[in-house]
Amino acid sequence: MVLAIAFTESNCNYDAKHADSKTCGIGGIKRLFWADVLGDTNANSLKAIELVINHLINKNGGSIYEAIKEYKGGVANLTTTNKCYELYKKLKG
Repeated sequence: MVLAIAFTESNCNYDAKHADSKTCGIGGIKRLFWADVLGDTNANSLKAIELVINHLINKNGGSIYEAIKEYKGGVANLTTTNKCYELYKKLKG
């Protein structure tokens, strides 16, 4: 799951630039928005992706698809959500 998100957010690039300057690196995470979930964890890390997606999975009653959708900010256009979910399923095997 973490790798699928990292790939679809930044092509696994820790130095990725995002449209929003408050969004950082490999996971496209907004440090201030996720501060309570991240604690002292570096927002530009695979661990940060893991913490945020696990939080969202729990919040969405265990639904991985809904967690990815919320992580990606998908509302009307679910292209990136679907791309990430399909990659997750392939990686999971």
